[in-house]
Amino acid sequence: MFNPIRRSKKSVNLFAWIAAGSISISSLAPLPVLALTLDQGVPPAQLPANSAALGLQNAFIDVAAKVSPAVVNIGSEWTEDVQGYGNMNDLFNFFYGQHGMGQQQNPIFKRKQRALGSGFLVTSDGYILTNAHVVGKAEKITVTMQDGTTYPAKIIGKYDKVDIAVIKIVDGNKVFPHVVFGDSDNIKVGQWAVAIGNPFGLDHTVTTGVISAKGRSVEIGEGEGENGGGGSGVQNYIQTDASINPGNSGGPLCNIEGEVIGVNSAIYSQSGGSVGIGFAVPSNTARKTAEDLVNNNGKIVRAGLGAVVQSLSPAMAKSFGLSSNQGALLSDINAGSAAEKAGLKAGDVVLAFNGSPITDSGDLVSRLYTYHPRDIITLTIQRNGIQSDVPVTLQQLDEAALEKKGEGAGDNPNGLSGQGQSEALGLAYEDQTPDIRSQLPAGTPTGPMVTQVDPQGPAAASGLQHGDIILKLGNSPVVSSNQLTVLLKKSDLKSGVRLFVWRNGETLYTILQSGDE
Repeated sequence: MFNPIRRSKKSVNLFAWIAAGSISISSLAPLPVLALTLDQGVPPAQLPANSAALGLQNAFIDVAAKVSPAVVNIGSEWTEDVQGYGNMNDLFNFFYGQHGMGQQQNPIFKRKQRALGSGFLVTSDGYILTNAHVVGKAEKITVTMQDGTTYPAKIIGKYDKVDIAVIKIVDGNKVFPHVVFGDSDNIKVGQWAVAIGNPFGLDHTVTTGVISAKGRSVEIGEGEGENGGGGSGVQNYIQTDASINPGNSGGPLCNIEGEVIGVNSAIYSQSGGSVGIGFAVPSNTARKTAEDLVNNNGKIVRAGLGAVVQSLSPAMAKSFGLSSNQGALLSDINAGSAAEKAGLKAGDVVLAFNGSPITDSGDLVSRLYTYHPRDIITLTIQRNGIQSDVPVTLQQLDEAALEKKGEGAGDNPNGLSGQGQSEALGLAYEDQTPDIRSQLPAGTPTGPMVTQVDPQGPAAASGLQHGDIILKLGNSPVVSSNQLTVLLKKSDLKSGVRLFVWRNGETLYTILQSGDE
């Protein structure tokens, strides 16, 4: 166990010598008695009771006193199959066993694993919110309160996509202190932030900082959790410089009023320790996820539009006549979806969600995480240079709803056929001949198909892939390779042109730009 107090080696050795009689105390000359009086100096100036410094200090003290009783230390235990040598008998058999030294494969044995994390009580009857990666593989969970009392707990449910889990103390008769949630949608960059948790097993450590940024997209890869519980995908995290270290995961990030505005989840660090870049799941996302896990037997009910969204690059935004790349582009609308019923179309750019500006696609998806099916929202969109507000009744999302059913295929209207290529763009394409169409999935739309992409060329840099079907160049529908060749020759490729392509049952936008300066 980590012990922050390190004993002096010299002091230990001196103690050993004295204990062994190596030093005769009676033979030593008496030490002179020193009269020492410390000068107290000039008394510090007393801050007025209403000073801003004391007010801020007291605010931090109040947050710690208010929230800490609800913060818990979570100990997880699980068993894993490990290849190696579990004990000396295994090692002896390796050297002297039946097959001789080194002839046996390393045996598989079970090893108990342990990990520590943080969490916080959200109800008086013992429900605790934490990170999914804190309890990922846990078979046994022990919760330790601020006063040292321990309780067994069980997993109610977890959702790896947002790295949130709910566990419950197995004690139905106890009333527990719990936190109060704040509204993470209303936080501002520069606000005070207070993190409370158990870094390196040092329970109920309080650190302070500010909200450094909002809407950070962070990828927490599989296996990076503290107990091997996997990780989350890309999420819009709150970034803070309040010190967060291993063991803080699952603890609360609070505002200056003691409301929980986030769940500490990850850090950016090359050393494994805090460098002032920590990330927390927004409280609104965490709260809705926790409610779903508790109310739906550990399952998540997600609300959505039934559309594919992507972020806008500056070049893409310019192609749609936007002055900035703030917003989310709808690149595909599922048939029969909430988006289609609301009249939304591919190419619409979502600028605001219930009156609040949207920064990118991740921001839009993150907002939807906090809503329920049949909730009505208002999206501010831009289409063909005109802004409008569109009410949308959200649908329930599941795997089937996320799959694009595909558009109906039609005949080539002008009967053109042929092949095209652009060496400058590193791109080759051709019409869908009967032989090619016979190999494509049902529902593939007509249009020239990309047959070759130079990995070093502009087409590859734009994200085009072999098998993509090009449907539009700018606002012009594309039905043949000959037409695409003509349109490319007329286009300002130095500035870039917008392509609308079909790929694996979904549509998306990309900017094709030549490498010429």
